[in-house]
Amino acid sequence: MAAKGPIRIDWISTPFEKPIPVDWQERGDDWLAVFGAVSGERFGGHAYVRHEDLELYVDALPMPYLVYQPNVDSIRSVLFIYPLADGRVFVLIGGGGDLVDQQISPWVSMLQEVMARFGEPEERQWRAVIGLDPDSMMVPYSSLAGQAEIGPFGLTPFDHGMEEWRFHPTNLRSWKGTCTWPILVHGESLGHDFWRVRQHAIQQLRVLCSLLSIATELAWTIRLEPQEPAATPIEIPEIWPEIVGFPPPRSDGCVATPNELPDLGHAWDALDGDPVLQSIALMYHEALLIENEHPSLGTLAYVAVVEAIGNRIATHPPEKCTKCENVPGSAARFRGALRTIVSKKEIPNFMKIYEQRSLTVHSAELHGSEKDFGSPSPPSLFRPNTALEFSRAHWTIRAAATKLLRTQLGLPVTASWIGPAKAAAPSAERPQ
Repeated sequence: MAAKGPIRIDWISTPFEKPIPVDWQERGDDWLAVFGAVSGERFGGHAYVRHEDLELYVDALPMPYLVYQPNVDSIRSVLFIYPLADGRVFVLIGGGGDLVDQQISPWVSMLQEVMARFGEPEERQWRAVIGLDPDSMMVPYSSLAGQAEIGPFGLTPFDHGMEEWRFHPTNLRSWKGTCTWPILVHGESLGHDFWRVRQHAIQQLRVLCSLLSIATELAWTIRLEPQEPAATPIEIPEIWPEIVGFPPPRSDGCVATPNELPDLGHAWDALDGDPVLQSIALMYHEALLIENEHPSLGTLAYVAVVEAIGNRIATHPPEKCTKCENVPGSAARFRGALRTIVSKKEIPNFMKIYEQRSLTVHSAELHGSEKDFGSPSPPSLFRPNTALEFSRAHWTIRAAATKLLRTQLGLPVTASWIGPAKAAAPSAERPQ
């Protein structure tokens, strides 16, 4: 096992004439994953060494970025790793006592095997489950009609829906029932280590859910994170969770209208190849996910989407002020984007929404139902229902952001995920 206490470094050896070509900015974590696998096979693993545990007796040795010590008593030396600015990795071997080959050659042999295995990254398959957000206000009774492909993904519907009990956010004594029809997604990502593959896959799934949300104007989300393929297929329960003494969440059953998605391949290519457009799509998706409980922040996000698209289509791209880094003319670009989809007489209504957004950003004002934790305000003959009025404004800017994004992606401007929308079932009291 690795020694405890301070590690004395009396000598340093350079095992290779040149730094190791790793491209650590892009593939450094993957390289360390292969390093860890080979280290485990040869040394039973390794330990990270803290800088304060090193006793350096060598002049002009810069503090290393990473230090590794093998988990074997016969090797007392340690490996120093220095990432270089050009993407390569420079390694040194250091140890205490006499400099002997037995303290160097195991590291050299191991690093040679690491680079032999590293090579080109592997295509690793994964599976995940996505679906409509069950906590959305309206969830249409629609399911995917059959297998589909979007960019690099294969989509397969499950053969049944999933009735769900969802926790009521402001009432511990009640739950609400809903129905969704999740979809199995097959994909591939490059990498030697599945944790790195999983991270990349999740990022891709987020963009996929954003694209589906734009195409359907419904909030899609990940229901099961990427998994390695296994002999046992992924299944979803018909009722989740099953609660003893409770009836099914939906008394009207869980029967959906099968529908096909539009061709989204070109839209995926557009998002995948344009980081700025992808960022706008993610902001739109974020608005869909938060708008029920945080309508003011959702409205802010939709305004940001419209403004960002205004930046894209402006005749003269915006330039930052050289003194304050601010980008002037944002309101004008907001209006410019809207002029492509609404009439001139409608613009003033949108500018009122823009002003409300500015009050949220600059004065921390909330305009919707957040003050009441989302509860609907009772009717009143004597005071205006500002939350309801803001809700209308919110849905107006939401529709505009949707239309603009669909136009940018070359999608039909009307929703294509057709099915009867049903609100969540009435809350059921929890059994005592």
